Amino acid sequence: MTIPRLYVYLIIMSTLVLGQTNDLQTADSLARSQQFEQALNMYETILRGQAPALDAFKGRAYVLAWMGRYEEAIDAFRDILKKNPDHREILNGLAYSYAWSGKYRKAERVFNRVIQLDPDYKDALKGLAFVALWQSDPETARERFDSIREKYNRDAEVYLGLGQAYILENNLSSARSAFKQAYLLNSNYSDIPTILNGIQKEQAPLEAVLWIGSSTTESVNTQGIRQLDINWRLTHMWRLQARYDNSLSLENRFLFNSKAPAALYQLSAFIQPVGSYLAQFSAGIRNIPGQGRQWVYQSEHHWFIQSAPDIHAGGLWNRSVHGNNTWMVFVGATWSMSRQLRVEPFFFYSRETETKKIDKRYLLSASYDISDLNSVNMGLVLGSFNRVGGHLMWTLPLGSQHWITLLIRHEKADRETLNHIALGFRLRLE
Repeated sequence: MTIPRLYVYLIIMSTLVLGQTNDLQTADSLARSQQFEQALNMYETILRGQAPALDAFKGRAYVLAWMGRYEEAIDAFRDILKKNPDHREILNGLAYSYAWSGKYRKAERVFNRVIQLDPDYKDALKGLAFVALWQSDPETARERFDSIREKYNRDAEVYLGLGQAYILENNLSSARSAFKQAYLLNSNYSDIPTILNGIQKEQAPLEAVLWIGSSTTESVNTQGIRQLDINWRLTHMWRLQARYDNSLSLENRFLFNSKAPAALYQLSAFIQPVGSYLAQFSAGIRNIPGQGRQWVYQSEHHWFIQSAPDIHAGGLWNRSVHGNNTWMVFVGATWSMSRQLRVEPFFFYSRETETKKIDKRYLLSASYDISDLNSVNMGLVLGSFNRVGGHLMWTLPLGSQHWITLLIRHEKADRETLNHIALGFRLRLE
């Protein structure tokens, strides 16, 4: 009896398809367990075979995106779309690849294309909300997440995004509720307890920061209280601060012609209407040895731009009753090298209008988080008046609400040398 050729062909093809299916399931499992290199190798092995399935092309593209190889992922998704132009999952993967690579306008356009094909496609709806969040537009992000929550109120990721939007808006109580709900729905979000702990500390209505130490120059040696801050949080937007600052600094020498501490008694109001902007308005009395007391008025503004790296910029205006004005502008950045390591370069420029003195400072610091409440910061400063120096700060927890910080600083400028060592105590009261 002769077996028909077609029957033999079907047997061979079914065997190949079954083998490819098993390999595809293994590759998918590796991708879900975040073993991306192994998954990618298996997907590419499948693609070298005969008549590879669409899922193998899709899996490879997604793994490339998850590995951070965004341009390759974009090319892979676009190649698939040439034959499948309306495939929602492929379009969604392309949109996320655009978003993760910072191409937000293209991401929004593709997400909207998916929603046109399927108005209830949840991943695309969430993608649009996250794009607004990543562009530091918390109001739009919150509105989009709220809209999604009306249809999908059991999706933990929606509450996670809401919490992040509320933090950018500095609405910590709402952020706390959102993160709690996300954790109830999905306890695999292991970072949420740490976030909630941080929010709880930020919500503390009263905080005291006390620095005690010793400062010495060639002509002055002082010990005792260097600085005391009392912070009172009124609402999620408003905060008051009372400050006594008796620090010995080289700025006293150059800006006020005083080698002794220029003690400052100051009351400040802080307003942060959104997470990306902070304003400070202050009034106080500065006691300058040999020059008497001066009223000082100050306005300070900070802008924070979330990007890669995060950008910080701001300006400061300081005026005394004698008409002296000091202007300062600053710009800096924060690079997150890893989850624990951050590098921050800063540039400061200040000018005193009466004496025409200009002070430029370049600061480079690095912070390493040993644990959630234990961190080390080291920095180097260069600048005008032949300034050179460095500092070391080490922060340790005292329970869950309090910290102690050791600060050691050495600076030298125009034959003046400052050595400073102090202990800082930060206490928060619920």
